[in-house]
Amino acid sequence: MKLEHPSDTRMSGRIASQRKKILIYGGSSSVGALAVKSASDVGYNVIATSSPSNQDFVSKHGAAHVIDHTLPFDQVLLSLIFRGPYDAVFDAIGTSTATELLGALQAEDGGVLYTTLPVMGREKLPANVERRFASYPDALEKELNADIRTWLYETYLPKGLADGKVTPPKVEKMEGGLEGVQQKVLDRMIAGGVSGRKLVMNPQ
Repeated sequence: MKLEHPSDTRMSGRIASQRKKILIYGGSSSVGALAVKSASDVGYNVIATSSPSNQDFVSKHGAAHVIDHTLPFDQVLLSLIFRGPYDAVFDAIGTSTATELLGALQAEDGGVLYTTLPVMGREKLPANVERRFASYPDALEKELNADIRTWLYETYLPKGLADGKVTPPKVEKMEGGLEGVQQKVLDRMIAGGVSGRKLVMNPQ
């Protein structure tokens, strides 16, 4: 996304003075929460979305404003437009609904929609909006990102977790082993109620 990262503490004031604004859709997910935290640490003005039950969690990571993305499509779109414009748009959810919504947000001026998932079925995007998917863990393994990888794993995350400034989503252990993946995990995800949580299952 060509954004600064908070490895340089001098960066915060410079970015904040430029009043750059970032939209992160799905701020309570694992990737989304870390994106909100790291962007706000640099000094970006972060607007995020989440369900009402996770708004406090997202705010604690540094979001300047959290929009309820469970509201009707048009209402969410108007709220996003009202809080914009944005220097970058990042989708940490990747569903077709999120893609269509963020495409509509960028339709007037065009732009790039960065996302965590590849295309899922038929998705409506304006011709002037590019959906750009990348496997972000894989990107960290590239040699050109070695300095960022070292900083993230050896400095930023250990320090953030130790002082409580980086808070992972709640972990919920699921029983049933691999045989229970379909019945207990996937069905649970489809039914909802896992927002802001990380489901963990012992394969045995």
